[in-house]
Amino acid sequence: SKLPRGYSKMILGDYAKLSVDYSIPIALNDYEPTPLFYFMRVNMVPFVDIARNKPVGAPAYNMFSYGTSLSLRGHYFRIGAELEIGARLSRYWDPVTMRWACKWDIVTSSSL
Repeated sequence: SKLPRGYSKMILGDYAKLSVDYSIPIALNDYEPTPLFYFMRVNMVPFVDIARNKPVGAPAYNMFSYGTSLSLRGHYFRIGAELEIGARLSRYWDPVTMRWACKWDIVTSSSL
């Protein structure tokens, strides 16, 4: 994504971003509670995003965010592809209100 996690709908001008992510496997056990679900692993991904934006005709400002996501990878409803479903909590600096704010997101990915 172009914007630091937590931010949305910003006009970008002269823009640069640095992101650091580190995936940590929490559980590696395979688990099949029913024939419809087969869970493979739980991952936690802490992150830090730093960006600088200089819109045309406006002063430059910095954007910061940090947080973590927790996701469960597996096969759901007997679909052949691996799916990953989880949640992300982002804490970000809002340059308009000059305060820290939080945002929850649902994260998904697939191995198609």
